Amino acid sequence: MKYKIIGYESMYDREIEFLEKSIVQGKAIQLEIVKEHFLSRAKPFREFIASLAINEQGKVVGTSIGAKTKIKINEKIYDTSVGFDVKVSKEDRNRGVGRLLTKDGKTQILKQYGIDKNFVTLKKSNSAVIKLTLAAIKKTFLYEFIYLTIPVKQKIIIPNELNHANQLFSVYLFDREEVVNSLFFRTKSGLAYFQTQKLYKLKIKKIHWLYKLGLRIYSMVFPKKSTFFPVENKAFGFATLYNYSPQNIRNINEILERVSAIGIDYLQVCCRKDDFLYPLMKPYAISTYPYYILSDFPLVETDSVGIDVRCL
Repeated sequence: MKYKIIGYESMYDREIEFLEKSIVQGKAIQLEIVKEHFLSRAKPFREFIASLAINEQGKVVGTSIGAKTKIKINEKIYDTSVGFDVKVSKEDRNRGVGRLLTKDGKTQILKQYGIDKNFVTLKKSNSAVIKLTLAAIKKTFLYEFIYLTIPVKQKIIIPNELNHANQLFSVYLFDREEVVNSLFFRTKSGLAYFQTQKLYKLKIKKIHWLYKLGLRIYSMVFPKKSTFFPVENKAFGFATLYNYSPQNIRNINEILERVSAIGIDYLQVCCRKDDFLYPLMKPYAISTYPYYILSDFPLVETDSVGIDVRCL
């Protein structure tokens, strides 16, 4: 079957919505990304390109978005693009659709913005996308970090002494003037959160029976902590922490209180395992997901890397 890549058109909105709802992430816990519109994650960026893959019958079988952003590597800031919402229908996988979308996205980004550095963030377990990217791009690099999900209705205890030396991974809000003020809040210390829930939410579509059994046992052993776990078929939103440092992390409870006050249940914290933040936040997390930055430009594990909170 032949496919063609076209720019996003609103006439395809219903087909895109159907495609997105048909795709879940994970096996033991199946997650669905819930958005108001296909472009919800793109709108906080001033410049982006949205593409659709169309089959011979004129049906949407794939989507992708690339947005202009920045990345900080070893204290130097570079223009780059971030890719997200790359999806292919189950019936059309392993037919080169994802490869076409990836190659076309790189070409369009280079042509329109003059950017030759591109990256995506993805779960470490998402081997399908890693293989797809390796097939579409000759040389790629992987940089690992961690997602921690912190319930906001708890207090975090920060020890008197912190290891100030370890912080290789950072999260910023570059080009803040592009973003409406209602999407973020910054404390006097600089510590801040971004309302990721206004871009997308997560919904647990299904939990494997064996995992459900494990959760029941866990709830009997740790009844207080188990109340923080989300339930099946309920969408939940979260805020994302950014601009953190060993100097301002002591204000984390102010962030938790503010996020809770606006009705958000979870704070998403991204860091590396060997960073100062990980041992502070890990005991309070209800989930830990290893992630990659997958780039077509050099990144090594010893690099200091900072990405935009809108990319998470």
